This record gives sequence, structure tokens and C-alpha cells, in this order.
Amino acid sequence: MRQRFAASDIHLIGRIVPGAKLDFGRYIGQVPYSEIPRWMNRAHNFVFLPRWPEPQGRVVAEAALCGCTIIGNDKVGALSFDFDLADPSSYGDVEDSFWDALEALT
Repeated sequence: MRQRFAASDIHLIGRIVPGAKLDFGRYIGQVPYSEIPRWMNRAHNFVFLPRWPEPQGRVVAEAALCGCTIIGNDKVGALSFDFDLADPSSYGDVEDSFWDALEALT
């Protein structure tokens, strides 16, 4: 993230890896869960670059529903869905769609 966003107006929220050097952006630290929507609703982009596979991180869907453009990598499973994460109607009837897609694979 440092290399990609060093010159950006970026706010970092949450825990950091112990010993990590934050010499870019503004580090907010951990905030109560109840404050997360306020931060997301003010943001234009939400950056989520996990180091390991994150099949369905709820935070990605929440950020999209708050209007953020998601900047992710190939480990963010939610970005592989063929629907608009920012459209609340996309989340209706997801269980049937999931099982239909699985059955189509067999």
C-alpha cells in the first residue's frame, strides 16, 4: 500500500501489523464498529488488499453499499461476483442463486 498510495490522501483505519512503519497517509487506528459507516460514507474509495484469500469479506460489501469504489486484488472473493455489490437489490435471493450456480458446475 505504501508504494501504491504514498502520494494519496489516504486514511488507514484498523489494526496494523506489529512493527509496521506507517510513513504515509493518516493513521486513525481502531474505531468502534458503530463508527465504520460514518467513515465509509465519507470515503470515495475503499482499499482492501489482503495477503491471503478473503472469500467473502463482509467489509467489502459494506463499503460498496456505502458508495465506495472498491480497490482490491485477486484475493478478494467478493469482487468475483457477477453482480453490482453497491446495489442493495443484488443481495436479495442470493441463497438460491448460490445453490443454482453450484448445481450448474456438477
